[in-house]
Amino acid sequence: MNNKIIEHPSCHSVDNLNKPQIETVSIPKGTTGCLELNHNEVAFFLEGRLKFIFGNFHEHESKKGQILFLPVGERYFYRAPANAIVMVFRLHGPLKLCDNYPVEKLYGAKAFVTGNNCKPLKEKLNMLQINSHLWHFLDGINNCLTDGINCNYYFELKIKEFFLLLRTYYTKEEIHDFFQQILTKDTIFSEFVRLNSKRFRTVTEIADAMNLSPKQFAKKFVEIFKETPYQWMKANKAKVIQDEITSTNKPFKQIAYENEFSTIAQFTKFCKKEIGKTPSSIRASVE
Repeated sequence: MNNKIIEHPSCHSVDNLNKPQIETVSIPKGTTGCLELNHNEVAFFLEGRLKFIFGNFHEHESKKGQILFLPVGERYFYRAPANAIVMVFRLHGPLKLCDNYPVEKLYGAKAFVTGNNCKPLKEKLNMLQINSHLWHFLDGINNCLTDGINCNYYFELKIKEFFLLLRTYYTKEEIHDFFQQILTKDTIFSEFVRLNSKRFRTVTEIADAMNLSPKQFAKKFVEIFKETPYQWMKANKAKVIQDEITSTNKPFKQIAYENEFSTIAQFTKFCKKEIGKTPSSIRASVE
């Protein structure tokens, strides 16, 4: 008997996108690649290991039994030293532990950092361990995905349930550290900026989208990010370029073109000023 579920393709809740809100991904040993996220993601490592290089972090390894939060706005270069199975939750919209507890309530909570060689929170990744309650929760989702459930309504319910389980079975300090990379006094504002930074080309455009004047937007931006929008955008551009140089074999001309430099001279000048080295020196430092 076939136990597969056949869903109505015309139903508006059926997820026909290439990247559903919840997905289980198998990654064979030796695979390498690059992730560019359109949403914040939570990755549950069900089997194997993955090694990441991104942002200001050096090589980072996640393995079976761990949960990793991947903020939007980074490029994640990865390789699989062993076969890996990862369940991914793609988080659409503002993060909330429940309807009455937005994630910004965690801002300012005392940080919980373990280990003898602890880095400041913004310079390290913090993971959670999958406890018995979450293993049971993930097993149920896996069974439903295997049976063919592909429904946004189901996915949204399960993501809400995950946040409820987080709040129930983990301390506020642990949850704070898990999400610390995106926590601000106004997470709704900062997340709108992070999620839409590639969609808008100017400060005026993003200010208009938030129904703010450019002056109001800039004031709010400095209050939240502690730097001007121009400084933030330039720093993000430098980070993307450094990742491309150190983690890919792309020719410098291609990287320059993809990042909207009209000449190699302009690209080299930007690297020297914002990163402190020429493109050749940056790549040589990791070879």
